[in-house]
Amino acid sequence: MNQADFITEIQKHEPKMLGLAKSILRNEDFAKDGLQEVAIKLWSRLDDFSKVENKEAYCMRMIKNWCFDELKRKANNHLSLVYTKYEEQVEQEQIQETEEDSKPHNRFNTIECLVQELPDKQRIIIELKDFKGFDFEEIATLLEMEQGSVRVNLSRARKRIKKMYEALENKDVKTIQNEK
Repeated sequence: MNQADFITEIQKHEPKMLGLAKSILRNEDFAKDGLQEVAIKLWSRLDDFSKVENKEAYCMRMIKNWCFDELKRKANNHLSLVYTKYEEQVEQEQIQETEEDSKPHNRFNTIECLVQELPDKQRIIIELKDFKGFDFEEIATLLEMEQGSVRVNLSRARKRIKKMYEALENKDVKTIQNEK
């Protein structure tokens, strides 16, 4: 495998790798850093990489492992600070939203926020399945889980989101009723 083939192979898998890294790290800049680190590591092990049959799965496993290592290494302190600042910015933007926004847009934003409240495993699975379009087999391979476990976790995550969303809707109705 020469340099041009390597670059083509990495670029082919970059969107999925970046999506997975963003869903784990919750930060686009760190995800891009991870993508670069993994590409460097793969380039340094070019002989091994060229022998791999399923390069996509290999790349996805590498980025997943790098992300989890990064979370452990930094004990999530710095990432939590960045994510907290991001959440504060989102809250500020939501406060400034006008009533002109459509209900479907607001519902989608609400659901995205609720997804962030899920336990990590459920959050990652629902993001990969529903937002990124991965199939159960790919998710099971990436997370080193059985497909049945992926399905169960996805079902639990969806039920939890539904309950949280319904609770929010009921709270809004009660607030409106109290104002009358």
